[in-house]
Amino acid sequence: MKNCILKLSDKQLLELKEKVPVSNCFFVEIDGEQVNSKEMFFEIMSDKFKLPSAGSGWDSFIDWMNDLSWISEECICLVINKYSEFLKDDLVTKVIFEEVFQEDILPFWDKEVLKTVVDGKIRPFNLYLVS
Repeated sequence: MKNCILKLSDKQLLELKEKVPVSNCFFVEIDGEQVNSKEMFFEIMSDKFKLPSAGSGWDSFIDWMNDLSWISEECICLVINKYSEFLKDDLVTKVIFEEVFQEDILPFWDKEVLKTVVDGKIRPFNLYLVS
């Protein structure tokens, strides 16, 4: 399965939670209403993913999200609830957020990790945007 960004309804999210193997999946949920700036996004992601330092720039954030060596679970799910409210006053950052996951983070875990990390292993990593 290719890592991807999926848009879900609340009902579909409940169905997903029933199917996700909890013991083997690192599952992060973020309330989109709480994220109104790039700085807040980096702060919440640093906390949820236990990033040593996401800083306040995309390059640093991508580097840490393409490491995640401290997360032992094989699969990673990131859920943004109330996505319509997520970064609603900073649409430029919202577009960059989606691009970073689509072009850098998800493809890395889909196959690039095999080329760039010694003994690297692919990981299912999906981003769920819930309306």
